Amino acid sequence: MNAITKMLIGAGATALMAMASHSWLDMGSNFIDKLQSGAETALGNAGGTGVTVAFDRDSALTRIAVLSGTADAAMRERLLAAVRAVPGVKDARWADDGAASAPAAPTGE
Repeated sequence: MNAITKMLIGAGATALMAMASHSWLDMGSNFIDKLQSGAETALGNAGGTGVTVAFDRDSALTRIAVLSGTADAAMRERLLAAVRAVPGVKDARWADDGAASAPAAPTGE
């Protein structure tokens, strides 16, 4: 057996183990549930009253938190930083309805 064949067999076995643990054994969903709980705690500790957090639960398990609600620009940044600091969270962003209440800067037209 040559090196390429060994590599392909190893890659296939790794992919099967990942699918088994994340999909069939529901470990991925449990992991996202823990991230959700941690992110909600972080929002509460950072003063995120009226702001919610959700995670996409597709098969890729992106670990990206989506915040929604209304907050001014400074609070939005503080809440994003708090959620991003939760161990395991890849990134955080605001959903469309979480736009800052401050108006956009003029374009100079």
